[in-house]
Amino acid sequence: MFQERQLFFPNEYITFNITTTAGGKYQFKDNINNILKSSTIKFMQESGLLSFGYELKAVCFEGNKLDLKKTLFANGIKQDSYVLFIIKFNPGHNINNIIKISFHQVTLSGIDLNGKTKTNQDLTLIKLGVGGILGFNLFGVLDGHGQYGHFVAQFCRDYFIQKMEEYAYLCKIQNIFTPEGVYNTLKNKNFLYIIDIFKSADIEMTKQSTFDYYSSGTTCNLVIQLNKNLICANVGNSRGIIIYEKNNITNTDICPISRDHTPDIPEEYQRIISNGGTVGQYIDKNGKKLGLNRIYKTGQTTPGIRISRALGDLNAKSCGVINIPEITEYNLNNNSKYMVICSDGIWGIISNEYVRDLGNIYYKKGQIIPFCNNLVEMALLNWKNKYSDYRDDIAIVCVYF
Repeated sequence: MFQERQLFFPNEYITFNITTTAGGKYQFKDNINNILKSSTIKFMQESGLLSFGYELKAVCFEGNKLDLKKTLFANGIKQDSYVLFIIKFNPGHNINNIIKISFHQVTLSGIDLNGKTKTNQDLTLIKLGVGGILGFNLFGVLDGHGQYGHFVAQFCRDYFIQKMEEYAYLCKIQNIFTPEGVYNTLKNKNFLYIIDIFKSADIEMTKQSTFDYYSSGTTCNLVIQLNKNLICANVGNSRGIIIYEKNNITNTDICPISRDHTPDIPEEYQRIISNGGTVGQYIDKNGKKLGLNRIYKTGQTTPGIRISRALGDLNAKSCGVINIPEITEYNLNNNSKYMVICSDGIWGIISNEYVRDLGNIYYKKGQIIPFCNNLVEMALLNWKNKYSDYRDDIAIVCVYF
């Protein structure tokens, strides 16, 4: 509970004491190896002080500054103790430098081979102001597959948002309050935090999920926007592109920020083969080969998926499919116009160039919603013309810069 609080806004310290009593809301414990850093984050978050502009200067107990890397017990904190948090407002971050964006998202269920509406396994991911840091935004698309693919996609989407929120709080504890500062911390460690949360998603799924993900999984194209810096972490074939003003040297205005992970890529193919998998077309009961190359266990008809990287799907992991994301970067500038991230419900039937040509028409008018709706309509028409009643689920995230 709060014992005292003094506020001198905006440039003086905010100081307050709390009593850590047994059963209290902010009771500190060490019997589960609780670490002061995480307790501090929780306290500041729940008390509304982990918001934009504040930074933690120190945490003190009995006149001594605490070591945030040690446990509470190691710092000498006991129950029924007074702990002093010293927080300062930092006006140094100029919000006028934050890139202004507008965005829209669309998802639509597909139709199966029997002409019935499918369970929509495509999801969009949008989270603005992660951890209260302006300019720290998440955008993404996940495309589930298998009987429980929609559950896998939803779990991964929520997990990634949670872990990026946690990272924002950790940055604030280190007095990092700008998207540029967050970007530097990620890049300085070669984006290992992002790679690790993709890898740990499967582990956490085994602990928390109530659904069977043995033969169900998902793609994920996650774009982390840190003001002018974009980091794309991708597994599978949900694709992201940036449209920008034409460059007279390269004569192009499409920048793919991810590539589709399929067994047609030599290094992906080699990994599958090295792990006991085979690659080939689907063979029907008449022995006829159909469609694109897929991944199978040697001598078996499963998993039969097209993507060589995925989250979940332990069956596919046994023959070389991995959950390690491919990381790419893009730096926004005055020529950057908009970003489009879609599942293969779009990319399987519409080209990058068509999306650009259609998008440019609406971008000039500032019409992001009509652009997305028209893109869906054209995809539906193309699916109808090519496959009659069948179509895949569709997911679109569009961001205007």
